[in-house]
Amino acid sequence: MSKIRKALIITGGSVDLEFLRSYYEQNTGLFVVGVDGGCKSAVDSGLPIDLMYGDFDTLDSRIKDALIDSGLEHKVLEAEKDLTDTHGAIEEVISRNYKDITIFGGLGSRIDHTLANLMLPFKYIKECNITYLDSHNQINFYEGPCDIQGQNTGYKYLSLIPITDTLVSQTKGLKYKLKNAYLSPYDSLGISNEIQGAYHISIRKGKLLITQSDDKPHKP
Repeated sequence: MSKIRKALIITGGSVDLEFLRSYYEQNTGLFVVGVDGGCKSAVDSGLPIDLMYGDFDTLDSRIKDALIDSGLEHKVLEAEKDLTDTHGAIEEVISRNYKDITIFGGLGSRIDHTLANLMLPFKYIKECNITYLDSHNQINFYEGPCDIQGQNTGYKYLSLIPITDTLVSQTKGLKYKLKNAYLSPYDSLGISNEIQGAYHISIRKGKLLITQSDDKPHKP
């Protein structure tokens, strides 16, 4: 069986440089994409960049020119376009057959970009696995029917946030158990459950994102 190819996209937004560096060091074979201002986060973290991507309206021109002059592969987009830089970068790595994509920087101060970024993975949910990661949150995306298994990696909370009406068959390993529970996009029943160890979540139908989070900074 062929090995799943993994990509790391670093885009604009808030990035904990130490957390990013630690994640990179613990995950080998990553194809690293610096998206616009995310290139600076990669440089400041000492990460090698395999591809520069974006319209570069926020990246310091001196950093941009230095990276391009070094011979780094790059794709420069027009400022006026139909896709955000992050969206384009996701499509770029999917076109290169990367099936596991982790994104840093997608959760930032611009709420419009943050909301758009959190919807994007559902478009590609049958093609690849996309994870958003920062020092307080890990966000994954699912469409039922599916069974989700995981381990407590240091986060305290786990929340099930439905995008469509979702039926949760059962949960194990969480403080507040759900069985044959309907979650609506318009209520907060699935918020702030607590991880107690290895967990198992069975989704019969629906689309949802699952967040693991903590108030304290987390280490990979």
